[in-house]
Amino acid sequence: MKIRFWGVRGSIAAPGVHTVKFGGNTSCYELISKNGTRLILDAGTGLRELGQGLIAGRPTTVHLLISHTHWDHIQGFPFFGPAFIPGNVIHLYGPVQASRNLASVIRMQMDYEVFPVREAELNATLIYHDLGECSFEIDDLRIRAKYTNHPVMTLSYRIEDGDKVVVYSGDTEPYYNVLHSPGRRGARFDPDDLKEIEDEVRIQNRRHIEFCRDADLLIHDAQYTEAEYMANRRGWGHSPIEHAWHVGRMAEVRRLALSHHDPTRHDNEITELEARFSQMAKDAGLDMDVFFARESMEIQL
Repeated sequence: MKIRFWGVRGSIAAPGVHTVKFGGNTSCYELISKNGTRLILDAGTGLRELGQGLIAGRPTTVHLLISHTHWDHIQGFPFFGPAFIPGNVIHLYGPVQASRNLASVIRMQMDYEVFPVREAELNATLIYHDLGECSFEIDDLRIRAKYTNHPVMTLSYRIEDGDKVVVYSGDTEPYYNVLHSPGRRGARFDPDDLKEIEDEVRIQNRRHIEFCRDADLLIHDAQYTEAEYMANRRGWGHSPIEHAWHVGRMAEVRRLALSHHDPTRHDNEITELEARFSQMAKDAGLDMDVFFARESMEIQL
């Protein structure tokens, strides 16, 4: 199984001299199984360049797994070259939101008032698959989907190719007891209700670790430092780096790719953070390779 990173930035694309090393495109990852099945994880702005390399091969079938429909994870789809070519088949998988399914969000993004080509005018065949928590297969790949902690319905994906496992958890943050969060302290709550909530928090955090268990590669949201997260970003749906590192450690993953870099995070700062968290793994005696995701990085499992 081969994985290539086409976009590793979070929230909004951030091109410029300060993001050359790690990249400025938003979330997009390509996975090719040992038998040649192509999976694409998320349709951020990195999808445009990925698509350029697929235009020459026709017809082609693509399976695109979307974690959720926030703009930085779907913005690249209107620029995905294979979608304009007759004979191509594109399967799109993703969670249903409260008021819209995946197809309606993609069509809304390509409404004529905001984009010059409507979804209905694309020449490829588009097939939509609405997902919840589930297991399914795509050719030789076995896939599980699990909800994460994010402001809209968002899925992590666990992909198994023979004995190799990749887990993609693009947008998530730790589950926590909102009743004990800043601004709610001192309020009166039934102790039984608090215990039930605290038990559920522990269950959901444990489920996340078990979902990532023994992955050969875990790609995990790590947008903020712990200090940034606790200052004013709790509840935004993104993890502190320390949490992602902890998940990797507890799940005993072999490689941990810290990703979804904040758009304000410059290359020099990411380089320093990478050295620190990589050294932490070595100091703890962990058999875990820790690194920050970079555009154009390729990993062979």
